[in-house]
Amino acid sequence: MATDPIASEAELLQRFRNGDEEAFRTLFAHHLAELERRLARRIPPRLRRRFDVSDVIQETRLVAFARREDFEPRGPDAFWRWVQGIGIKKLGRAIEQHGQAAKRAAHREVTRGQRVDTAAVAAKGPSPSQVAISHEVEEKVRRALASLGPDDQEVIRLTREAGLTFDEVAEQMGRSREAVRKLHGRALSRFADAYDALERHPDG
Repeated sequence: MATDPIASEAELLQRFRNGDEEAFRTLFAHHLAELERRLARRIPPRLRRRFDVSDVIQETRLVAFARREDFEPRGPDAFWRWVQGIGIKKLGRAIEQHGQAAKRAAHREVTRGQRVDTAAVAAKGPSPSQVAISHEVEEKVRRALASLGPDDQEVIRLTREAGLTFDEVAEQMGRSREAVRKLHGRALSRFADAYDALERHPDG
């Protein structure tokens, strides 16, 4: 990229707080590698073969944009500290949830005759537990979206799935651009609340 993202960070932060997803993607991408490294280091060794940090990154990205109105630009590294805090919180919940599952799986592990120990076989592709975690994230996203009202679902679908601009969404929904922008912000905030509730009470 020819332009250093740090050189225009103040402008990007302002656009991000106003709901500009492109500005958010630029900011998040700038810190992505370091965020992945720091979160990965926090995963306990016993969970590293079962746990994929990319799922935590995905959740962090969703929640950070939805919670953008909570962000306060205090200091040159404010965005980094804020995003890292969200990531650590999400990672803590994931470790707690899947740590118990790992303990139960370890107790059930048995050796069957002359079969090769599965732990000694190099994994090719994601493990079943990693696939399960990804499916759990997708299911939570689906359930959180389904709990929203029709307008909220529609504005999220058009902006995040169809990739339309606010102007294009406004035309489709018969609203002004400003009304769509505000609806989008409220819809993402409600989505984040619903997603957090599912994390706390997955069977609720």
